[in-house]
Amino acid sequence: TEAEAQRIFARMAEMQRADAARTPGALSREGATVALWDVRAARCAAKFANHTNRREPNVGCAFSPCLRYVACGSEDRAAYIYDVRTGTQVAKLPGHGDVVSGVAFNPIHPQFASVSYDGTARFYAEDAR
Repeated sequence: TEAEAQRIFARMAEMQRADAARTPGALSREGATVALWDVRAARCAAKFANHTNRREPNVGCAFSPCLRYVACGSEDRAAYIYDVRTGTQVAKLPGHGDVVSGVAFNPIHPQFASVSYDGTARFYAEDAR
């Protein structure tokens, strides 16, 4: 929901200001699951599976600039945001009319965008001041 997105962006802004510690990692797809790999330890650190990805091979995922969150598109017309540290879903952002094919975080400001096969783009941002 919008409230969840606002809470996440506020937290991202706080973490960016605090210059959060960065952990090297990589994402891979394993069927309908996205796996986060700890590159230093060469092991799977977390799996994210609440989104739907059964038939579309190019549904996008992205790390937030603070590396605390990972976002994934989904075939159920929503974008999902997961907490990297806990592996839990922190937000489901519905509203598209078709598969959410791409997601992106703004590298400077606490903003998020999702795009869909229906030709729409949705933008989420911290409240304007």
